[in-house]
Amino acid sequence: MSFDADLARFAAKLRARERAVFVNTVSAVKSSIVDGSAVTGSPGQPVGQYGPGYHPGRVGGTLKASWQVTFESPTSALISTKIAYAPVIEYNLRGAQLRSTVGGFHSVAYTVGGFTRLVDAETRKLNP
Repeated sequence: MSFDADLARFAAKLRARERAVFVNTVSAVKSSIVDGSAVTGSPGQPVGQYGPGYHPGRVGGTLKASWQVTFESPTSALISTKIAYAPVIEYNLRGAQLRSTVGGFHSVAYTVGGFTRLVDAETRKLNP
């Protein structure tokens, strides 16, 4: 083995790990927003309470299911929702009492605040 070949293999390994950290972090960010995360403290998206006393016959989870990931380039991803009332839930603009037994307000804000911790956690998974 030549030194040049060793360097080429090492560089390829670094590029693969860099891509894996990026993709895994994007997935962890979406999961933190949607389902919550112990790493970020995000509660995840609330799911409306349906059934007796609430909205009989309706199914909740529209906002939770609406979040999408779009890879815009090899180094850029967009996590978004087209649900118009998402900011109302995120910022609790109506001052509502949360009736959901799962999730809560400010999931995006908590995720953004804990982004560095998510990157660190995903990096450690690839290089313990």
